[in-house]
Formats: sequence, C-alpha cells, structure tokens
Amino acid sequence: MKYSPFGLGSLWLALFLLSACIELPTQTPDTATETAIDSKPLTTQNRIYEPSFIKTVRMYAAAASHDNQQYFQPPIVALGQNQAVVLEFDQLGDSPKYYQAKIIHCNMDWTPSKLLEMEYINDINEFQVSRYQLSFRTKISYLHYNFTVPKVKLAGNYVLVLYKNSNKNDRILTRRFMIYENAVSITPEIRMPLQTDARDTKQQIDFKMYYGEYKVLNPREDFKMIIRQNFRWNKAVYDLKPTMVRDFDHAAEYHPLNGENYFEGLNEYRRFDCKSTRFLGYRIAGLNLKDSLRLEVEIDQTRANLPYFRTPDYNGNFVVGRQDAEIPITESDYIYMQFQLKSPLLAEDVYVLGAFNDWQASPENLMKYDAKQKLYKATIQLKQGEYTYSYAIKKDNVLQEAPFEGSFQNTENEYDVLIYHRPLGARTDKLIGYRKFNSVQSN
Repeated sequence: MKYSPFGLGSLWLALFLLSACIELPTQTPDTATETAIDSKPLTTQNRIYEPSFIKTVRMYAAAASHDNQQYFQPPIVALGQNQAVVLEFDQLGDSPKYYQAKIIHCNMDWTPSKLLEMEYINDINEFQVSRYQLSFRTKISYLHYNFTVPKVKLAGNYVLVLYKNSNKNDRILTRRFMIYENAVSITPEIRMPLQTDARDTKQQIDFKMYYGEYKVLNPREDFKMIIRQNFRWNKAVYDLKPTMVRDFDHAAEYHPLNGENYFEGLNEYRRFDCKSTRFLGYRIAGLNLKDSLRLEVEIDQTRANLPYFRTPDYNGNFVVGRQDAEIPITESDYIYMQFQLKSPLLAEDVYVLGAFNDWQASPENLMKYDAKQKLYKATIQLKQGEYTYSYAIKKDNVLQEAPFEGSFQNTENEYDVLIYHRPLGARTDKLIGYRKFNSVQSN
C-alpha cells in the first residue's frame, strides 16, 4: 500500500485532491507585521518584501500543457488572446493570510504612467488573491497560492503589486509582466562579433523589423527597443538605433558596428538536484541524517580559465519537485541549501544568482568568506527541486558573472526583443512587437 501518514492510503489522497484547492474565508486583518510597513516603498522592479515568509515566486505565461516548461516562459502575452499570465508563490506557515492585488501601468522605462485605471483595465483595480493549496507530507508547512492576472485593455508594461489586509502600503511582492500587440514583425540573427577581441566571448544580436502599415512618423527615432538575455532585466541592451531604414519596404535593420548589441555569452549554468533528502542527488555533497532539511552542494570551482563544455541547463531557471511526490507543487519540502565556492578572499561582494532570487544582489544571497576553508559560503532556503545557478561579484554596482563563470561565444542562451512606440498625442508607450529566440536556433 502506498505510504500515508494517516494509514488511509489512496482514500486520503483522493479526499486531499478534492479539498486542497479552496477559497479563503473572510478573515480578520492581520496586524502582526504592520510595524514594518514603512520599510516597504513601492518599486516597479521585481521584489519580495518579506523573503523569510514569501517563497518560490513565479510569474509566467500559462501553457496548455501545464508541464514544467511553462514555468520557463516569461510573463509576456499577446493582447486579446486567451493565454493567461499566472502568479504562484508559497507562504510559509499554516495560517492563510488576507491578500489583495493591484495592477499598475508603466511606461517603457518602468515609471508609472499617467493613465487612469479605467483606461487600461475594465474592473475595479483591487483583486482578491484567495485561492491556495495546503502543503502535504512536508516537515515545513506552507500554503501555495495561485492567481490568474486579470485581463488588461492596452499593450504595454505592467506591475502586479500584492499586499495584505487591504492596506496598499503593506506590500508583499511586486512582479513585472507585459502585454504586446502584433503590430510589427521581428527577424533575429545571432552573429559572431565583428570586433576580433570579442569573438570568443560575446554574442552579437542583430535583427530586422518590418512595420508594414503601422503608422509611424520617424521610424529611426520613434521606435524604442530592448534586448534581454535569458529574460533578465540586469542583462539587457536598451534603445539601439536602426542602422538602416527602408521606407519603401517598411523595414528597419539593426546591425550596430561598435558593439552596442554585444552580450557576454557567459557559460552554461551550474546545476544541482535536491529532489530527495534520502539519497544523494546530482552534485549534492552529503546528507545530514539528523536534519534532512539541510543539504550541501558540492564545492564549486572558478570556471573562468577552463575550456567551454556544453551541458543541458535551464538557463538559470529551476524545477520544483520531490522524488516520491505525486503533486510536487505541494509535496516538495523546504530545505536549507549550502552553496560553497572555492576562491581567495576578494575585495568585492560575492553572490549566488538564479531565477530563484531573480538574479538580485540581496542580503539572502550574499556569500560569506570562510578563511579557514578558503571558501565562500551561503545558506539559502529553497523548495525541493532541480536548480541552475551562477556566481557573481558586485563591482561598481554591477553584477559580473564572467570572473567566476567565464564567457564563451558558443554558450546556449535565450534572448527576446521588445519594440515600443509612443503614438503622436499618446501619454504612454505601447509594446507593439515581441520575439523570443534561442542563440542556437535563432532563425
């Protein structure tokens, strides 16, 4: 018989599946954390305001298959289509909280626009986030929330703000998402850099844009663009100017000659598998039988001076899962993962980066140096699964991964191009074109 903590076997599992997804009842507002509200200023960047309490935040464009691949999709969907943007996150503990969400419309540069809410959304801009599932067979209790973002009326940039107790200043998290029009088409091309000193380490992203009958007065100046690597906002190139505009063909070409569109190829991401706490997963150094909620990743070495070797990865992303789970999203436990990086002491701060922390230099991901072992260490609480990650130093307020990871022109990366335009007389920018592609299969 399949193991059940209550000895009821498959009957218990069936009852759990029927009742796990429920609506929150009306609750008395929680005032336990109101003293911290002053430290929660609004930001239009992705942020978790209470990282010790809110975990595993993912926003993505939902797919019909509902498999792990959908979690790798950026939260960008076409205007007017049925595809939804979904937010998921975990709240530690077993007491549900009273959450609401609000949508903020933004300009291309992520400053809030001057539009009235009724101009970009049909509903009252306050939505209940009340659908959750209870964790099951886990040592650490949590609630898994799932929220489908309401439809909006305009193409552009948006930020979803989650707050609690109907207090818009008591923010929990913010997440960016985008809605685009198919007003222009984009044809990308990845080239070997023209500059000889960059050919082994960088990737050049060129593209052509066809704007057809789209009305624009000055294509050379009016179109604004962004190119991102692996959907990362801290790996983006902004506002390239077209090198050629062919008015007759309604086309613009972007082939800069001075390296403005170069990206460090970096390296394939490092990877480990912590789906089990009973036997060693991939690159898990050891198990602590007295505390199965703590695991160590094998000691990492600097790869900057090593040759390139292609290995499959998730481009910094992760998959939630537990070895013996039937419903991984609620049966995967939270464990403390210790990262270890062999390195001499550096003048700069060192961080662990990945989609699990949105590639941000936060205090939770800062590594501390162990002079005796000559290692950088960081212990981060993560949900069981398979993770890809990298290391970086923070120099001049910029995260640099190449010193630890190396950089190679052949590295497989995901890219996307976003085209914006502000029509004559409009008060905000529209996202009028979008294309994502892979560096290995760009065409």
